[in-house]
Amino acid sequence: ILTETKGGGWIASNADIITAQNLLKEKAAIGTTGNGALSLAGLIRARSKGTTFKGAVAVIITGK
Repeated sequence: ILTETKGGGWIASNADIITAQNLLKEKAAIGTTGNGALSLAGLIRARSKGTTFKGAVAVIITGK
């Protein structure tokens, strides 16, 4: 599917996921599981590697 859509993905480490969970808790008062914060962890990883986006970016976050 990634090849067909010219998409991509990021591999988030456990530390990336914990960082995303802490950010959500501190800034938005949202408690999440690791899976719930995974999309934000991927976005943080992508931005830290210099990835830029031309339009709006959405992440799906689920709570506990």
